[in-house]
Amino acid sequence: MSTPVAPERRPLSIDVNDDDEVRRWLAQMVSEQIMTRREPVPAIHLLKDDHEEVLDWTRVRQSDPDADLAATWAVVAARRDIDRRVLVVRLEHPDGTSEACMFEETWEDGEPTAWWFGHCRYAVVDGIGRLLDGGWHQNAGEGRAPEPFASMLTPAPGARAARLIPARAPEAQVWMQTDEVAVGARLPTTAMEMTEQTQAVVIGSLERQGFKHLLDFLIRGRTWEKWLLGDLATAGDDMVRWICGRLGQPDGVATAEAVLAQVDGKPERVVRIVAEMGGRRAERAIIMLPKPGKPEDVVPGRWMARELGPVADGEGWIGVEPVRAGQVIATVLGYGTPK
Repeated sequence: MSTPVAPERRPLSIDVNDDDEVRRWLAQMVSEQIMTRREPVPAIHLLKDDHEEVLDWTRVRQSDPDADLAATWAVVAARRDIDRRVLVVRLEHPDGTSEACMFEETWEDGEPTAWWFGHCRYAVVDGIGRLLDGGWHQNAGEGRAPEPFASMLTPAPGARAARLIPARAPEAQVWMQTDEVAVGARLPTTAMEMTEQTQAVVIGSLERQGFKHLLDFLIRGRTWEKWLLGDLATAGDDMVRWICGRLGQPDGVATAEAVLAQVDGKPERVVRIVAEMGGRRAERAIIMLPKPGKPEDVVPGRWMARELGPVADGEGWIGVEPVRAGQVIATVLGYGTPK
């Protein structure tokens, strides 16, 4: 039994008519998938002027097991309202190595007229995907797609496309907890102390449920709030400003998110904490290490911290009005916008 699938609508801030800009964006996106997920996410990306529609093929097959990739590509790639259509796939080679591929076809009058693809071999080392052979390589040509894409995108007799409904934005995700600081516990008084307290919150979240969303932690008097924010249609800074002003400005606030960073010359998974208190900011980074025996999971390793200095006027979180996050979060949680 199949369930209709809605492509995920995501905002785009690139010039879809600029080949170089689009291909740099694609390479960065897939590289981050390899390094964080240890493989590319197989998907069809349909690019328009200010947004894209994404069909995550793993999710499509979960909802519609009989859907055929080639038949689906033939339907969506021929759409005349699409500026660019890109397929991201993983190939396995006989020598056991994996390769990520980004394939694009140019269509005119309902037919493909040119193609381009970028490809990169990769391997998983110490739980992190690493690009091999100098990174990405490109090929391009006119006419129909070369192999293996020609076979991959030719529907078999009787194959049918996925059952699709109009694209929609991902469902917003917000979780919030609040409580009082324990009697006798010391409250932070500086941005650096705020990063230290937030580090304890991050490690606690990591041990209990993993760490996948932007975390926002604040202190207001002896009350603390912990927010987990995912897939909201607004910038991270805007969300934090709204949360700060929801019940009166806090004494201190910090954000934490998982990022990729260069540490000692190689990419590492890092939880980056930035705190603001008393008009100043500080930063703390926790290097996440593969869990022994289970490298897809991580455990906290060493950490580093530094002062970032005074917050420039209008660029902070505390006391700065959000642009539109109030409307977004109020809709999700049923809260009124801050006064």
